[in-house]
Amino acid sequence: MVGLSDHPFVAIRVGAIFITLMAAILVIKGLRAPSRPYQNTEAWLLLGKKHGLPESRAQQTFSEILKERYLFHATIAAAVALPMWLAEIYLAVLGKGPLPN
Repeated sequence: MVGLSDHPFVAIRVGAIFITLMAAILVIKGLRAPSRPYQNTEAWLLLGKKHGLPESRAQQTFSEILKERYLFHATIAAAVALPMWLAEIYLAVLGKGPLPN
């Protein structure tokens, strides 16, 4: 967006598109978290490949935490994208940029 600062309408549109894409990817990752083996996650690497949970509980715990965090951050991304989309529509209505295709 900074690189497009000479064209505010385009910068807002590009920012809205990419933040919406990021939110969608985070939702997909959140929904897929329960089926992902916890030994294949970044959290597992950060813990030094050891934890104090019984194996029967570890997969469930890791999955729940990852799902909750992915969806939390997707919500924040959507909350940032919405005003950008509204600003883009507002500028289009005012005639400050092209109407959406």
